[in-house]
Amino acid sequence: MKPGKQFEKDFQQSCNKAMYYIRLNDPGQSFNKDCTGCPKQKTRFSPQNICDAIAYSYPNQYLFELKSVAGLSIPFKNIVKKEKDMRLKKMVAASEKKGVLSFIIINFRKVNSTFALQAPIIYEYINRFGVFNLGDKVRYSIPLKFCITVGLEIKSQRKRIHYGYDIKSFIDRF
Repeated sequence: MKPGKQFEKDFQQSCNKAMYYIRLNDPGQSFNKDCTGCPKQKTRFSPQNICDAIAYSYPNQYLFELKSVAGLSIPFKNIVKKEKDMRLKKMVAASEKKGVLSFIIINFRKVNSTFALQAPIIYEYINRFGVFNLGDKVRYSIPLKFCITVGLEIKSQRKRIHYGYDIKSFIDRF
């Protein structure tokens, strides 16, 4: 299993003990209109989920987008695929509602650290420093140092092979 999918699975198993957790299935890819094996099929709409999972623990609803990276920073393109990608913007809009909290959960495998960053903070950071910004200071990723400073660390414990995450301590902050 790929490390990112394993992280999602471990995170879900940890959440199931502390909250109601629904993993949203990834939609299938849209068809390629140039497909030689399927000449009658044209490109069609493929829905995108707002996030990877929706969870609930009284009195809050949580939107989680889970990311796992091998290095010490996470590229913007791992969060926002292109300028017209609206998922992060929708998570920010959802977090403006009372009782809805939107997080990008970033797992840094190299240093075995996991951080939860609120979607509005990530959105602001990407808009301020991202490649879509035509200003002087252009960045292409979010460094671990920023996550340590601004994010909430989610403690993890290695089991035999996989990890367990202290979700209870995380949600008790809200």
